[in-house]
Amino acid sequence: MNDYSSPKAVYESMRDASQQQDWGRYLACLTTAAQKIEMFEMLFACAETSTDEGRRILRTFIDGEKVREDYDKKKEAKLRAIAAKGDQQALREAQEDLSSIHNDLYADALFDHIADKVGFYAAASTLLKSRLDPVLGDFEEAAINGDTATGTAKMTTFHIEFVPGQPQKKVADKGNKTFHFRKIDGKWLIDVPR
Repeated sequence: MNDYSSPKAVYESMRDASQQQDWGRYLACLTTAAQKIEMFEMLFACAETSTDEGRRILRTFIDGEKVREDYDKKKEAKLRAIAAKGDQQALREAQEDLSSIHNDLYADALFDHIADKVGFYAAASTLLKSRLDPVLGDFEEAAINGDTATGTAKMTTFHIEFVPGQPQKKVADKGNKTFHFRKIDGKWLIDVPR
């Protein structure tokens, strides 16, 4: 059961759910904005594997045609909204450099068309599991400012060290990771940086 009573509590719920691979509980610890980013990153990570399993996961959980259609509609609506403001410079910039609006609109369209978000996240996580995955440690502190907070937690990342003539060695690097939180309807959730 997740605890949303404080930034530390929701962080610990998220970390525990992640360690137990309980992706429903894990995603429930995130704001909708943070979930969109997770889904977007998983889509590209699966695609980058260039494996049959990665392609199978994407076909199973994502209707690419519907995502593209919805993205095109969202993009056109965004460009119309910019044009309606009369700022021709902003419109030209948005038309010339769609990356300024592309990622957010695509993440929105993608999120809207993954019916089984937990299933997709579980399948993608299994595909992408690595012995180099970072390990989250204890939560250290949170600075709360109204309905938002920022906190840090210990995190261990790993890399492979190659020394000629010796076996590869997995090396741990200790550090901290910053987390952002937002209180929504009385519950603290992990959010994206603002």
